[in-house]
Amino acid sequence: MMKKNIVIISGGEGSRIKKTLNTVPKILAPIGNKLLIDYQIEHISKFKNNNIHFCLGKGSEQILEHLNKTNIQFTFSIEETALGTYGALYNAREYLADNFFVLYGDIITNFNIDFGFEKFKSFNSDFLVISRYTNHPEDSDLIETDKFNNVLNIYRNKNKNRIINPLGITALMYAKKSSIKEFDTIKPDIVKDYLTTNINNFKIKHLKTDSYTRDIGTDKRYKDEVSKIKKNISRSNKLAFLDRDETLIENNEKNNIKNFKFKNGALNLIKFLQSENYTTVLITNQPGVAKGDCKITDVENLHNYLQLQLIQKNLNPLNEIKYCPHHPDKGFKGENLKYKKKCQCRKPSHGMVSETLSDFNYQKNDIEMIFIGDTKNDYSLAKKFDSNFYLLSSKFTERKYFEEKNIKINNSLKSLIEALKKNN
Repeated sequence: MMKKNIVIISGGEGSRIKKTLNTVPKILAPIGNKLLIDYQIEHISKFKNNNIHFCLGKGSEQILEHLNKTNIQFTFSIEETALGTYGALYNAREYLADNFFVLYGDIITNFNIDFGFEKFKSFNSDFLVISRYTNHPEDSDLIETDKFNNVLNIYRNKNKNRIINPLGITALMYAKKSSIKEFDTIKPDIVKDYLTTNINNFKIKHLKTDSYTRDIGTDKRYKDEVSKIKKNISRSNKLAFLDRDETLIENNEKNNIKNFKFKNGALNLIKFLQSENYTTVLITNQPGVAKGDCKITDVENLHNYLQLQLIQKNLNPLNEIKYCPHHPDKGFKGENLKYKKKCQCRKPSHGMVSETLSDFNYQKNDIEMIFIGDTKNDYSLAKKFDSNFYLLSSKFTERKYFEEKNIKINNSLKSLIEALKKNN
């Protein structure tokens, strides 16, 4: 079996975390009784046939001294002067396999590297960047994408009042060696310079992940994350699927941001689920698109606004949002015939859930799923996956149906959260 090439870039000067580490390289940052590099090596060792190459610079002697105490085989290259992340990668090209994975030295993650290699192969792209909804979009490399996972634009959000999709690049990526070309820029960054400049020259895809992936390369992020790493580094395999209208937010069929309002207790629900390491996924039927009441862009703008509101409330954004724009019936004034059809994504069909499990590489038998909603559709979907269902009463709730089935009806999210706590 061919070895898989993993490149760890750790040549930076660590200026963003200098107050905490002084002269210690970021990759040697202490985390409990281990170092960051130990966590990276332990994670990589879970995947077979890996060949590790380190791109080193300042502090290379300290890093090599530690690596020589381990039992891993590795290669390394050293930049005599700072070259930037792309310069370091180009400097190491003689060590690169035809396809390789890049991991920055200040990143801690539990991302499934083999799954990423499989997706990279299936996409047959020049680069595959690993993305996630970021809780700090103000200083992240954000991406605009299409439904085929193509990256259309890489940008920084300079307008804080602009409603943007907080989908950012994680500093994990896959690349073809043939795409690593000479680039005449001083200390170029892989993303901000090389990929951004070549956005139309290369085929760049993205893969959204719910993995624990954190940049701890600043004093603040190191302080915030170091106490959480031991708890979060292992994948929990717990997923919570949430309905939207009348569960998480007040009913908003026309997807009008001016009418956006969280349900009373919704923020506490998200806070609890995140504290229990649930992957949180919003799944919602939005037939207003097919009926002509709103457009796809209205739905997506509202969802972007929702994510940004969570971030403003000091919560993490949801891990994923799936929506169904279809409706099977015709005859509505101004309807959009493109979305008039029977589909597998409209609840209670399984499409949005099955797609999420596939996207995030979950096996049905190895996970715990819960569903939270206010209608029979939500309940029926939960039963298809033999999962626990938590019912919130709303004006849409079929109370007689649930009473006959002896299913508890929570009249508030506070009551629903208490029910969740009893079962966790």
